[in-house]
Amino acid sequence: RKLHLTYNITGPKWWNGFESNLAEISLKAVLHRSYEECFLLETIDVASKEKEVVNTVMPEIGYDISRLMLDIQCSIWEFIHGLDVHSAIPIVLFPDDNPVYLNFNYTATLETVYAIDPSKVFHIHGDVRNVENDLVFGHGKNYDELVSKFSMESNDISSDLYDDPGEMKDLISDASRQLASARKCTEDIIRKNHNLFANLSSVQTVCSMGFSFSDVDLPYIDLLAEKVSPNALWKFGWHTDSDMHTMKALVRDRGLRRVEYFYF
Repeated sequence: RKLHLTYNITGPKWWNGFESNLAEISLKAVLHRSYEECFLLETIDVASKEKEVVNTVMPEIGYDISRLMLDIQCSIWEFIHGLDVHSAIPIVLFPDDNPVYLNFNYTATLETVYAIDPSKVFHIHGDVRNVENDLVFGHGKNYDELVSKFSMESNDISSDLYDDPGEMKDLISDASRQLASARKCTEDIIRKNHNLFANLSSVQTVCSMGFSFSDVDLPYIDLLAEKVSPNALWKFGWHTDSDMHTMKALVRDRGLRRVEYFYF
């Protein structure tokens, strides 16, 4: 509900680019605080010291973008944790030449459905089975980029709402700071997994299935292209025409030499 109130979610395309779209809260939504959750306010009558539930629906005090992002993370964790991978059936055949797997979907599908050796699977964005670690997701915009985005949008905001430039500037700064906290720091993830990425020079084949190719995750592709053999064969699994278009654009932009596409 909070997502639909805050973002202009119009269909499946929004969800296809979920992480990138997290940064697309509009300034109007921030001003209208449409991400506020309503609840029944419990008050205490000072004279009688008795609790009383106010029947009027009121905005939750202190509910801001940071809280919204936390609620989104909790909801994603609950959704993924509720998936039953044990009922899934294999749909692809993996090679048996001792591959290494980079898992971005948080689940144990590879280990459970495909009986892959867990020591060969690297959950670099988190593993839903490990409740002590957060699942890594987020958009790709930093604080300065968000300030620029909101500042551009402020030109379309009526001066009747905020006629004090200083107040608007403070609001934009605060909203940008909170939203920037939901940025996925891919550089930190790469640094954390340095040993993994540093030992890929002998890799002759890179196979991708189900990768989103969103801007926020493209640094992984760039790093692989840098680390694996320059003559490596890249295999891209596609499912829709949009997938194919995205992959061909990536191949062209990155100058990948040997490429195959397969449907799955």
